[in-house]
Amino acid sequence: MNSGVNIFKNVFFLLICLNFTCFAVFAQQEVSDEAILKMDELDDKPIYLGTTSFLTEVQKHMRLPEVDQDIDVLVEVQFVIETNGTISNLKCTKDPGFGFCQNALKAVKSIKPGWKPGVKYGKPVRTEFVMPLRIKIKP
Repeated sequence: MNSGVNIFKNVFFLLICLNFTCFAVFAQQEVSDEAILKMDELDDKPIYLGTTSFLTEVQKHMRLPEVDQDIDVLVEVQFVIETNGTISNLKCTKDPGFGFCQNALKAVKSIKPGWKPGVKYGKPVRTEFVMPLRIKIKP
């Protein structure tokens, strides 16, 4: 009789533990609408909907200054891909000067179409996108 009670207690304890474990797993599967996730946190990464790569489009729209010496610089642009595929919070995080950041920001703003947003737990989410641009110019 005692072993039957012990088995019942063990099974009951196991069921309680499984219930809390399932609750913890499902509770983690929610992302706030305001949260901005990084690429490595996503189930599916955003996809640019253009016919060429996004980087190619940026390069095509960039206006480069006339120079009298070799220039090799790194510009870094960061923005958020929204759940509707538009971009927001556009800023330059590495500015080498010479107007490169302003030109890169204008190029990114001018590009159409938009993006298929990143996905987490089957739901579109806001995603941070960081794009380094290596610019080399010869006179």
